[in-house]
Amino acid sequence: MGGGLSVVDWVVNLEVDGQYARHDLAVHAAEVSSHLGLAGQGVTMLTAADVGAVVSAAEQGVRVDVTVGISTPTWAAAESFDEGNVGPGTINIVVQLPISLTAAAAVNVVITATEAKSQALIEHGVAGTGTATDAVVVLWPEGVENSEPIQFGGPRSQWGGSVARDSRLEKAMSVGGVLRRRATWIAAGLIADRFVPELPNRWHPVAWFGSFMGLVERTIWSDRRSAGTAYALIGTMVGLGAGRLIRNPTVAVGIACAGPELRRLGGEIEAVARVDGVDAGRVALGGLVGRDTSQLDEAGIAAAVVESVAENTVDAVVAPVFWGLVGGAPGALAYRAINTMDAMVGRRNDRYERFGKVAARLDDVANFVPARLFGLAVLVVRPGRASQVLALVRRDAAAHPSPNAGVAETSAAAALGIELGGPLCYGQVSEDRPRLGSGPRPSLTDVQRMNALSNQVELLVTGVLVAGSLVGCVFISRVPAAAVLAAGTPGVSLHAPLC
Repeated sequence: MGGGLSVVDWVVNLEVDGQYARHDLAVHAAEVSSHLGLAGQGVTMLTAADVGAVVSAAEQGVRVDVTVGISTPTWAAAESFDEGNVGPGTINIVVQLPISLTAAAAVNVVITATEAKSQALIEHGVAGTGTATDAVVVLWPEGVENSEPIQFGGPRSQWGGSVARDSRLEKAMSVGGVLRRRATWIAAGLIADRFVPELPNRWHPVAWFGSFMGLVERTIWSDRRSAGTAYALIGTMVGLGAGRLIRNPTVAVGIACAGPELRRLGGEIEAVARVDGVDAGRVALGGLVGRDTSQLDEAGIAAAVVESVAENTVDAVVAPVFWGLVGGAPGALAYRAINTMDAMVGRRNDRYERFGKVAARLDDVANFVPARLFGLAVLVVRPGRASQVLALVRRDAAAHPSPNAGVAETSAAAALGIELGGPLCYGQVSEDRPRLGSGPRPSLTDVQRMNALSNQVELLVTGVLVAGSLVGCVFISRVPAAAVLAAGTPGVSLHAPLC
């Protein structure tokens, strides 16, 4: 509202609900400007995109501010279009130039910004040139001393080129509105993972990947790190490629996460050991951990399950979510590929000492931040044990041979008030792991307590994602004595935060 070629005092971008249905837009615009205490003439735009995710770029005095909503992309020249089925999603671009424009140059700038937007969408794999409600606003001073209005604003002109580069939405597509959408999609994936049973191995994509990488290993294995590097590179590229093919973070996270299944397995092992005895518990435990279980007593079985659930809450919940936020579906599935390769060849024995080194180090890097986020989540869900968790992680975690498992296991041990670590055996390699935490050795009861802790961490992660997807506020720009050219339908602009 208030667009066209005119002199204005302010521009407002107002975030509204995706189901917004008011038809008295001019009345609503007047209500908004009155509520904000704005005087003079202005332009008010509405958008269902996240105006809190504004991304700005500047070059040679040209400033471009962008909000991105692409939940319903479309092609400008689509053969058919359902006017009654326009979902929320708007790409809003506001261009500010330091020089005066002729009306023709202003039209050039609008076209340039629109072309740059479409280029960015295509480069990022979006199936469309924009949405049905995109808009562009161009602002310039009414008069600049000792300067004639410029005549051209196309992409090869001095000022148009700056607009084009600033309008390509690179930051907005990867950092701004995309993060909010990814949070929504990933939260949906975690929620679906709770209610949709895990597929049998013969139908599970992770099992397919494991079979494929087993074939790769048999084909290229040699006792050299270079062969292991090729193996890790192939697997990572497969994960990235699968993510680019799937594209939807909800599906990718559903594939990559397995928190409920992890806790189910832990609970089954505890039940078998409690009901059928230690020998049966050792056999059941072999399906969850890679260590030798043949000599474990009840406390050893409990410790192995608690350690595995703690470490795998990072692997099967926190890390896929983190990498899904960072890289979308490709990030989540590339992480799952790296973590799976580490489980397959990252062990220290004669066969994998050199071949599996790169996969193991990739997994260390990929889990470095997620492991510490898990520790932070434990602090939040166990506030009564926060001081113990902090003190014991500082004291014990670094002694663990893994830079990440030490943080996860110590955080869990401190939260539960038990001691983990101690002697264990992987194949022919025996280790006396450092003690983690302070308290008695775990019992089978602590398995259920660990499952509850893991579940609370996952619920916290889901809640944070949902909250992050709902964040939004109104942004306002005061532009004294500026001319405005608006092209498109309502839904543009933002600058200094009001809230």
